[in-house]
Amino acid sequence: MPCLTAARISDAESAAQRLEEANEETRALMTVSLADTFHYKKLVQPTIRGHDCVKALWALFVATHVETEKLPSEIGPNSAMPTHDTTKEFVRWMGFTLHGCLDKYAVKNTVKVYIRTFFALWRRYAFVPVPAEHRAHVTSFFYSPEFERTSKLSTKSRNKETANLADVEILIKAMLKDIFQNE
Repeated sequence: MPCLTAARISDAESAAQRLEEANEETRALMTVSLADTFHYKKLVQPTIRGHDCVKALWALFVATHVETEKLPSEIGPNSAMPTHDTTKEFVRWMGFTLHGCLDKYAVKNTVKVYIRTFFALWRRYAFVPVPAEHRAHVTSFFYSPEFERTSKLSTKSRNKETANLADVEILIKAMLKDIFQNE
């Protein structure tokens, strides 16, 4: 086991030393009060785009919804989560509103992903965990015949070209050629 070269300092001494060594901006960040502040995990750009898409759909739904309850158009801290009945109405609204790239109607899997994203938005931006009962009601509605009658979602998928042995061989040769030329 290697020997330590420097004497160990206490945590209080370490904190004081690091505050002293920090520049003004970092020192301010280290000492500012965190009361009434909200912190979000950093997300990658495609996830943020997905969140923005579902947020825009929610805002459009709220603007056109016949209000039986006061719905927040923006999902954020202190926003009241809608009831499962309102969430089911939102799912139904997405089902007959969204249009698809492959067909006249959206693909069923797309709407399913939007539902999951909608639940994630409440957890992330409003700090409200979606109860299991709420998710169960909405998921049951999504797979119900009532939902299928109101929205004719597509189950089409894009054609995925398959590679044959010659394609794989060409790809491997190109990769190896590129690797050995760069050395």
